Amino acid sequence: MVRDLGRKKVPENAPIDFVKPRWESHVVTDDGIDRHYYELCALSELRNGLRSGDIWVEGSHEYRQFEEYLLPVKDWQELRATGTPPVEVPVDVTTYLKERKTLLHEQLTRVGQLLMDNALPDVQLSFEGNLIGDLLYEVQGQAGALPLLQFTLDQLFQQRNGSMLTQAAYHEIGGVKGALAKHVEATYTELPSDQHRVLVRALFLRLIDPGITEQDTTRRRAPLDELTLATPEETELLQQVTAYFIAARLLTTSESAGIATIEVSHEALIREWPRLSDCLWEAREDVGLQQAISEDVAEWEQRGKPGDRLYRGSQLKEAKTWAKRNPPRPPGGGVSACQRLPAGACRGQSPRRVAPGVRLAWNSKLVADAPDA
Repeated sequence: MVRDLGRKKVPENAPIDFVKPRWESHVVTDDGIDRHYYELCALSELRNGLRSGDIWVEGSHEYRQFEEYLLPVKDWQELRATGTPPVEVPVDVTTYLKERKTLLHEQLTRVGQLLMDNALPDVQLSFEGNLIGDLLYEVQGQAGALPLLQFTLDQLFQQRNGSMLTQAAYHEIGGVKGALAKHVEATYTELPSDQHRVLVRALFLRLIDPGITEQDTTRRRAPLDELTLATPEETELLQQVTAYFIAARLLTTSESAGIATIEVSHEALIREWPRLSDCLWEAREDVGLQQAISEDVAEWEQRGKPGDRLYRGSQLKEAKTWAKRNPPRPPGGGVSACQRLPAGACRGQSPRRVAPGVRLAWNSKLVADAPDA
């Protein structure tokens, strides 16, 4: 490229912001910019840009602009109305998910049969007895079946007998659901202090949509910046707790519309971990209120914190009543009775931890500065 411009050296002011950190020492040397490595990096970024669609080539069929692949809105509406959209999958999400689950079960069954027939010579693991059938039966119809199955197989692999995954290990870990519940409880127990364990409730209730009934409960994807508490010290502890559960692959982080988010990795965890299901049973109504306050806070801040949008009247009274039921920490700063009890022994106790959204509401004075009437 530089050669084609009739130059032997890359100009000193040439852009290098696209050069990856691992290549900087090769590109930028004491003698200036190394042309060979500079052109390699430029070509590599160009290739990546073409593959991702960030860069297109006018007149090219393979690397044309992304918008050219899209149907005009009018054409799409007409095709959708006739029920013949030109896509390879069903446009109805319920039908699509049903087909995906059916295909997953068929493929897993096929792989299991191949394993039992020793038709996969490169696979060095074997399954004892009807272990494959037991696994498939337990995950059938489960939300997030594939990652849940992957998790269970990983647990079985760690307890394998030579190259065999055994029925004994499967029963020892409690099957698919038991393996998940034991793993999350072990992660909870291994947290470095009671202060950390107290914050687990605030963390997970933030990541649950309670629904109308227990059967409606699902995981909730939350912005990472919601995981804050009243003081920097508490926030730091909460972040440490979060890191533990991420490392255990029980929480998953991602990015949506440029916003870092976090969610529960396996929806089955919400129902199968007794400690969490007890806390949710206690705080089902409060979780909904806390999430509503979080949404109000976000909207209030986006609008520049106007005074006329502060809580008033019955809305303010309800929020203050909620806050009294959920103090920032147990009295005296110690561990609550619910946290000291074993999992499954907390039903009937009142909720004791503040939820991040209300802490945010209080600190931003959406509630605290609102008039009482």
